[in-house]
Amino acid sequence: MASAKRRQSRFPNRPASTSLAAGTYAMYDGVEVRLDRKGQGWELWTNERTVGFTSDERGRYVRRIAVGDPLELECFRLEYHASYRGIDLAVGSAEGPVMAWTSDSRSLAEGFKQVDRGEYRKTIPLDDPDLRITTSRTPIAVPWATKPSNDGTPNWNDFRDRLVDTFRKTSERVILIIASDMDPKKYVQFAREAGRLEAEAPAADVVADAKEWVLSDAGWMRPGIAQPNWASSLALPALTTEYGAFAERCVAALRDAYGVANPDELRYRAWREAERMPEGETWSAKRVDRMDRGAPVVELPALRLRRSRSH
Repeated sequence: MASAKRRQSRFPNRPASTSLAAGTYAMYDGVEVRLDRKGQGWELWTNERTVGFTSDERGRYVRRIAVGDPLELECFRLEYHASYRGIDLAVGSAEGPVMAWTSDSRSLAEGFKQVDRGEYRKTIPLDDPDLRITTSRTPIAVPWATKPSNDGTPNWNDFRDRLVDTFRKTSERVILIIASDMDPKKYVQFAREAGRLEAEAPAADVVADAKEWVLSDAGWMRPGIAQPNWASSLALPALTTEYGAFAERCVAALRDAYGVANPDELRYRAWREAERMPEGETWSAKRVDRMDRGAPVVELPALRLRRSRSH
């Protein structure tokens, strides 16, 4: 990856890129165009008519790029980092009103609503004086210059083994999300509970080009009314072979169902939820004082992945 030189700015001096959604971009003839994975290659797209681009069924103008294409462009990752009353947030854009989300349960006291396990969201007016947003543009290497290794090569085998090592070391109430840096909608999420390790992978309503038959063949349980994602569960303690099969199922989702080209494309974020008193039990004040308050960030060095900057 290219050196991570960042250009940052803080409102009210808003940078020219604030109209763009967070994501990966390339400079094409002096214009910032979106850069996304498309099958085994990549796709540049914009809503403006552009020479060399063709119109697609969605009314966008696109240019497809295959692996090994000699095209040289300046590419970068655009991110917005935010805070609100001392709580770190993830936001998708700097246009108001801002949809913000966080894994910090303290946000409930600030009007956030829980929308999923360990995820809280709130819409905040852009002019709210307690909202602080910083923009960063991080240069990245031209992604199509590297041949993908999505054919079961040792890269993915090594990643599977790193997953097994991580699963063994993960404590209760830890939530882990491993996602594509190019397309964060392509992810697998894990929750370590007492006696179980749960996994979820999004369906085609989230990842439009997901090969759901791959998820089915790999042993994932189909989504239902109560669970909109594909799901898998591992009873603990588990044998090494059981950990391996569970990790291989997750590799199949990322590599084969979602088309992630290489484990180096992955990033992770992890946190530990606060301890709660089990239903039907009454703890002493001393025991309540000893309750684990959780942690907004958990480091998982066994994964050997970069941490996502989303919170």
